[in-house]
Amino acid sequence: MMETNLFASAGPEPFLKRMNEFNAGSAKSTECEVALQFGLFFDGTDNNYERDKAVLGDSNIARLWKSYPRRPEEGISRLYVPGVGTRFAEIGAEAEGWRGTAFGIGCEARVLYALLKTLEFVRHFIDPQKPAFTKDQLNVLCQYNLVTSKAKEQTLLNMGLACGLQELGDDLGRRRQAYFFRETADLEKTSRRSAVRVKSIVIDIFGFSRGAAEARAYATWLCETLVSGRFAGIPLTIRFMGLLDTVASAGLVEMVTNALKKSTGGHTGWARPESLRIPSQAKNCVHFVAMHEFRKNFPVDSIFKGGADSPNFHEFAYPGSHSDVGGGYAPGDLGIAANIAAPLADAMKLSQIPLNHLYEYALAAGVPLSKDSARDKRSHYDPFAVSKELKSAFKSFLSINGADKRTLADWAKIYLAWRWHIRERYSEVGHVRRAKKDQHLLLWANRKLITDAERLLSKGGRSERVYAVKDMVYKAGPSVLDFVTPVAISDELEDEAGAVLKQAIASGMPGNGFTEFFDSYVHDSYAGFCADLKEPTGYWRYRKSFQGSDKPLNAGLDDGNAKDQRIA
Repeated sequence: MMETNLFASAGPEPFLKRMNEFNAGSAKSTECEVALQFGLFFDGTDNNYERDKAVLGDSNIARLWKSYPRRPEEGISRLYVPGVGTRFAEIGAEAEGWRGTAFGIGCEARVLYALLKTLEFVRHFIDPQKPAFTKDQLNVLCQYNLVTSKAKEQTLLNMGLACGLQELGDDLGRRRQAYFFRETADLEKTSRRSAVRVKSIVIDIFGFSRGAAEARAYATWLCETLVSGRFAGIPLTIRFMGLLDTVASAGLVEMVTNALKKSTGGHTGWARPESLRIPSQAKNCVHFVAMHEFRKNFPVDSIFKGGADSPNFHEFAYPGSHSDVGGGYAPGDLGIAANIAAPLADAMKLSQIPLNHLYEYALAAGVPLSKDSARDKRSHYDPFAVSKELKSAFKSFLSINGADKRTLADWAKIYLAWRWHIRERYSEVGHVRRAKKDQHLLLWANRKLITDAERLLSKGGRSERVYAVKDMVYKAGPSVLDFVTPVAISDELEDEAGAVLKQAIASGMPGNGFTEFFDSYVHDSYAGFCADLKEPTGYWRYRKSFQGSDKPLNAGLDDGNAKDQRIA
């Protein structure tokens, strides 16, 4: 097995000239013509702009969404899709739900919602007399179950449907495809007698975490509706895809089974590997991956599939954990950017670096973003601000690392070596002392790190894996485990755990440049996750990845011949 190589540069500048710049002339409208531009922003698991903005915990996706123009009269609009596990009344998610957070339930509904809103956006210009989808229509279309009320049944019947558009069994999206083919064909007929000519459709797509997986599924499913590259007879271009640390982890039964079998997966239903591949219609795609993410439930899906890929597809690694790349931490979380005034602390968050780099890549591809649109006009708060200290620290981190390509495992080793060598005095480390509400999580996770290391060094201990899995799903009722094939209890730690620990011990204490950077800027996502789920696999592991299939690749078993990726 192999894992993709990554290497470093100081930022996006060297690659911007290679991005495919969209012809701005083709996006201009005349009196009787309109060129449509639509930006879609899929937020990450448990990220929700309305809920998080007050504490400056909104993600990079939300901040980019705010910077995208909304001028419907000119044919430019945007759509924000809240993260799975959070409230999204438009699809019937009236409250937050742990099933969405744990198993990705609700992701497919979000992808369908985005497709329907894309259809609605285009239809508005061709057939302005036709009303937009009602909330009830969107609700039933985005579900899969047979309706449970006469009103919902009638809503579907009025649209010529018996049930919603989510996949049922092994239909592989055929009902969804049939619906959109029918709707776009009807829209094309209407366009021939429309007073307004839509001459082109340009789509920009952004996503983080499971939202990045949703973004990729949306792109694939949107392209399935095209006939000779046209949507309802109109040329359609995916100008740019900006993805932050794609994680699918979808499917309740598969996730539970994988936990029992000490495996990694999460590519069932809407998240099949085929749906997550970047379509050839995408002119530009950039994917940022987290260097220091250790949670088992967060394997990354590369945009590469092992074969020939577009020269305008780029994949980079950034220091930090999952949300240090995608954003979503509030100042002070887990002791990072703590005890500082809110706006200044926000500018100290490591996630501000990839936020600004992705913004620059999007601009280079022709996406009409503007930081001024995202600024608060009253307080002058700038959600894109980066402190001088963070800029200097990031530059120093890249300088002492060098620019040679490395695997994710190589990047992770330095952090794990630091954690090993400070394990006994961890409570004295700066971010632990600064942490308030999260300090107990940090200390518990460090004790887990030590205990696992002691077990590995003594070669003792057996697993409590089955009990941990049962604890993970107990709220769903006993019927959930009935679907899981019984398996033998195995060691809770990953197969490579001993080798990972050995490398950390042998590496020695990293230099001050690393230790200060980790202590000041990198969130311990494993500790933060312990509030909801204590993963038995712990820290002594390599992050798994996928490349266009459901076969996990091990970051520590790279043979050096993998697809070339870079770090910005």
